[in-house]
Amino acid sequence: MEDYYKYQYNWKIGIYSFNIYTRKTKLNMPFHYLNFRNDKKIEIKIFLNENTLEKDKIISFCKEKGEEYIPEELDIFYHKINKLLKINLKIKDHINKYYKYKNYLFAYFPYSTDNFVLEYSNKFNYIKIYGNSNNLYRLILDFLTINQRYLPLHASAISKNNHSFSFIGESGGGKTSFLIKLLQKNYKFLADDSIFANNFKIFPTNYFLSVRKDFPNHPEINKIIKNHKEEKIFINIEKEVSSILLSDPINISKNNFYIIKPKEKKWEGITKMKEPFPCISHHSFWCTRFLIKKDLDKWIEKKLNDSILFWENKTKNIEEITINFKEFENEIEKFDIYFSKIAI
Repeated sequence: MEDYYKYQYNWKIGIYSFNIYTRKTKLNMPFHYLNFRNDKKIEIKIFLNENTLEKDKIISFCKEKGEEYIPEELDIFYHKINKLLKINLKIKDHINKYYKYKNYLFAYFPYSTDNFVLEYSNKFNYIKIYGNSNNLYRLILDFLTINQRYLPLHASAISKNNHSFSFIGESGGGKTSFLIKLLQKNYKFLADDSIFANNFKIFPTNYFLSVRKDFPNHPEINKIIKNHKEEKIFINIEKEVSSILLSDPINISKNNFYIIKPKEKKWEGITKMKEPFPCISHHSFWCTRFLIKKDLDKWIEKKLNDSILFWENKTKNIEEITINFKEFENEIEKFDIYFSKIAI
């Protein structure tokens, strides 16, 4: 194992000490700007295997030898969220798959941009990722999501003149499309798809842009995606799109949150969203095995209540932006005019 994972990195982020083992010669540490309390330490060993063939072997092994199951922590999570929000979400409706084999557990995330497998155990404090370094950052985001003061939101965000604006909405609703258009009007990029919020500030969780091939309409992005066959493409704008400016964590004291929705859809509020509340992702709950030793039931209920309270407080006066995609340029102009009036 030591020969294969030739390089070691130690990332200290808040209460965590992540020891990363990999063959990659350089890894950029994410989330260095987050200011956590350091009242305790949790050490996690992570082995990063970027070999695609190895990942495919693990997936085949899980399907052939593994037993598909629902982790206890996810079962509790879904029971609580259904009870609190009076809805009927079902674990099987999501494409995440979980398998077990003897003492080993596997989590398979077969998304277009987050396609990876995790191997971990009931006995040992280690995780193996069969994926790439982007998946490593996604995994660390799960730990920060579950055990922190920084609440994650399923949102895109931009800034201008020291004001930030966050766009919340269902997947496919137009958040990223709206963001890309505003970037061409000298707005700064904060985040696409997920952000942290704390103490009236927005913090980006990454500098990646997840675009659908049919609607970016941005000169540099068009060049990048031209030769891609995938429907959805992951772009590292820090490295690949020089014309997009990046913003530092920024103040959200004016509660500038907006619901993005296509014209033909009616916004029905928190209980009708596919992601029922924007502050804790169900995908992240696999890692509670490493963090919570007892009273998981009470802990999950507290996290959910905190999350819902944050959502309700921050979105009392939320503005709605109804996008007519046939007149998209007009929608952008209207928002830009509105922005210029309030961000003085």
